[in-house]
Amino acid sequence: PMFYYPLCTLMQSGVRELLLITNARDIELFRQHLGDGAFLGMRVFYAVQPFALGIADALRIGGDFVCGERCALALGDNVFFGTSHLKALKDAAADQDAMVFGIKTSDPTQYGVVEIGSDGRALSIEEKPRNPRSDLAVPGLYFYPGDACEIARNLTPSARGELEITDVNAEYLRQGRLKAIPLDAAWLDAGTFDGLLTAVTLA
Repeated sequence: PMFYYPLCTLMQSGVRELLLITNARDIELFRQHLGDGAFLGMRVFYAVQPFALGIADALRIGGDFVCGERCALALGDNVFFGTSHLKALKDAAADQDAMVFGIKTSDPTQYGVVEIGSDGRALSIEEKPRNPRSDLAVPGLYFYPGDACEIARNLTPSARGELEITDVNAEYLRQGRLKAIPLDAAWLDAGTFDGLLTAVTLA
């Protein structure tokens, strides 16, 4: 199942406690696969997202689980291949600031885009910009300080009625606490039918 790919990525970064958030229809299927996570050397917990309210809603739902500690947030439809990015994962997990990644893409208008300064700090971050400031797409893997859940709780829903993860990142950018690492990795966004077909073909 595809969710093992982001699960593996989290494990490679050192994560050993996981809150898996999904809808009420699918949660028992995940329980059947993962149980309590002991066979993976992990502790797996579960939570239901009643409505699709955006990626940042996961931080709101996971507030009690995170409990003010550093955390990672991974999307279940993002696939990373290779081993060249393993050091970057470890570095992001160990840092104290908010961390995102940037992967070169030929069409940055389709993604969140980050502009990175020479000191590793993010200079700008935009969601699907018409005129991108860089060609670095932000994949669905984020590392946050312990106040990320509080930031998510204070967000205002976007025009499409969702709590946007870009708004969380933008708040860290405003505070001067957002860093970004260029990632030399094969990354596939399998969140659409076309993206899933590409992932299956290349895998």
